[in-house]
This record gives sequence, C-alpha cells and structure tokens, in this order.
Amino acid sequence: MTTTKPTAGQEAGFSLVEAIIAVLVFIIGIAAVSNLFLMSITANSTANVSAATAAVASEVMDRLRAIPSNALTPGAPSGTVLTPVVADLSVCSEPTTTNCVRPGNFVLTKAVAGVGIVHAKWSIVQTGNGVLFITVRAQTMATGVGERANAEFTTFRY
Repeated sequence: MTTTKPTAGQEAGFSLVEAIIAVLVFIIGIAAVSNLFLMSITANSTANVSAATAAVASEVMDRLRAIPSNALTPGAPSGTVLTPVVADLSVCSEPTTTNCVRPGNFVLTKAVAGVGIVHAKWSIVQTGNGVLFITVRAQTMATGVGERANAEFTTFRY
C-alpha cells in the first residue's frame, strides 16, 4: 500500500468557501440565541408587571379585610377614570384622604417602582343576611406596554 505525501502545490487548510459557510452557520446560531434573549426579557417584564398588579390587588384586599365589617359601606367607584394622585398609604388615617383604602372610598392609584402606575378599584355589595361581597380589581398602566396586566380578587365578609 502506497501513500502519497502532499506536494507543495496542494493545500492542507480550509478553503475560502468552507470558511464563509462556517461563519454563516455561526451568525445564524447567534441570531437565534439573541432572539431567545429578547423573548426572555419580554417575558420577564410581563411577569414583573403582572406580579406587581397582583401584589397591589392583594394589598388592597388585605387592607379591606383589616377594616371591621360593620364599618365597610356598600358601594362602587363612580365613573371609569381613576384619580391620578399616587397613594401615600402613611396618611390613610386622615378622614379626608381620597386615595387610600378606607370606608367610603373605592379607588387607589399607586406607583410601583420599576413597573409604573397601578390603578385599583373595588366594590362592596351587601347580599342577604348582612354578608358583604367584596371585589378588588387592579390594572397596570405600565409605560411602554399599555394596559397589560389585570388582577381580580373576591371575598365574602360576614
């Protein structure tokens, strides 16, 4: 069996066509991975907004549960436009404060860091035998994503 040794005229490296094809395959792979990164960033942002909306709705529901049942007044928010004033929950003890969770008020607008403005509104309906049906709805008005996340919680109070 005879083997031939490469002569000076034969090349043992890659050709230009092989190198270009390898670079194109690499670029297609990088483009696919970068698309995955963009999709994960979008999904993470959406999850962050949804979690913030649910947290505000849960906070409002917890504050309504802390109010004695006999102090809660049945009612619902009037109109569809919520107050643009951002809630400062430290001053909710003031009887004239309109943007906090207290009897007689049914709207809250809260700024959430990294998310934007979350609007919450709730309704209290008196059913038979003094049972209160409470519904809390929160909606995020995040910058750049519009009305993207909604959360709703309901409960009964005796």
